[in-house]
Amino acid sequence: MSLPWLADNIRQFIPLVNEQRIPHAILLSAARGMGKVELAKEMAQLAMCENITEDGACFRCSACELIKAGNHTDLTVIKAENAVIKVSQIRKLTSDVVLTASKNQHKVIIIQDAEKMNPSSANALLKTLEEPPQKVLIILTTNEIGQLLPTIKSRCVKITIQSTSNHIANQWLTSQIESDIDGIDFALFLSDNSPLLAYSILHNNVSEDVKIMVKDMEALQQQSVALLDVCKKWYSNNWHYNLNYISVILLNHLLLKNGLLSENKSESHIKINIQANKILTFIKSIHQFSKRLELPLKGELQLEKLLLMWKNTPSSTID
Repeated sequence: MSLPWLADNIRQFIPLVNEQRIPHAILLSAARGMGKVELAKEMAQLAMCENITEDGACFRCSACELIKAGNHTDLTVIKAENAVIKVSQIRKLTSDVVLTASKNQHKVIIIQDAEKMNPSSANALLKTLEEPPQKVLIILTTNEIGQLLPTIKSRCVKITIQSTSNHIANQWLTSQIESDIDGIDFALFLSDNSPLLAYSILHNNVSEDVKIMVKDMEALQQQSVALLDVCKKWYSNNWHYNLNYISVILLNHLLLKNGLLSENKSESHIKINIQANKILTFIKSIHQFSKRLELPLKGELQLEKLLLMWKNTPSSTID
């Protein structure tokens, strides 16, 4: 899937491959839904293509065909296991990178969500970055660059994928999925203009679920619905995974109430007057809750505590 907002990044990488100036490590950072992994895979294809031209990969050589089929032995993708990238995964990487690439091109290792490395795995990777082997490209992706060790960041070429324009995001989404303009605009609002995340919102009809969640939150504040009923409904429908979108709406509400937005950009404006510091505290709690979802904890109990916190947040008047 070619993503138009990544075109400049690809164009800048092609000469590095043709001139054999590929760095040994690249750190791709961006917000969720901007295509970090897609860019990493396109870079991998360029580095491994046997007939690369000034226009990019040929998509016809054996390397390109193997990458397309997902079974090229010189391309390794490392992902977190139970929310952590373990030291054993990195140690296997360091033993593999000393092997010569089978096609005499680059070996490429993609480490997704690199911020999920624990201290041991981060230090193990650092040893490889300090003594980079020839013809090996390590690409790290992250949406939380601040959580990476400064020593790892300093040994990588850092590339930040910038947020795309609303026009480009709109055009791309219109070409990919059937939806009206209002639906696309609302999905882009919830995703903070991240096209891939907006695509997922539209594809899974998340927008309507979020609007129901907003009404439930208003009802909890007004004491017109039972907390356990809301908790059960959200948890059984997996709506608790949508809480980050609620954060976006709450922040929009806060900006609107303080005159920092000229208009309401959300169809699901929270119609409750709550002090700014209380909203910010609840947004922080949502972030902490979302982190805990990656761990083997009792999610429904955690959700109940979060909703109880919201229900007990003092409000004054309804807008």
